[in-house]
Amino acid sequence: MKTTTFTELRRQSKKYFDLVEQGETIGVTRHGSMIAKIVPADRAINATWKKPALRLHIPGAVLSKMIANERDEETG
Repeated sequence: MKTTTFTELRRQSKKYFDLVEQGETIGVTRHGSMIAKIVPADRAINATWKKPALRLHIPGAVLSKMIANERDEETG
């Protein structure tokens, strides 16, 4: 595990996050004491946001108009 100071991490964040992306764990110190560890994320978790969202489809209706009509009914 590589270590760096908090100040150095702020100054060179790209360098350290590139190392984390390559699988390295980075320890962060402040005033000589370890305050954090930056570890690579689980690749399976990262990929979930890339999945396409489900599309809501109601045949013969425009969803935005249905929502607007429902709002009008609630306020009217």
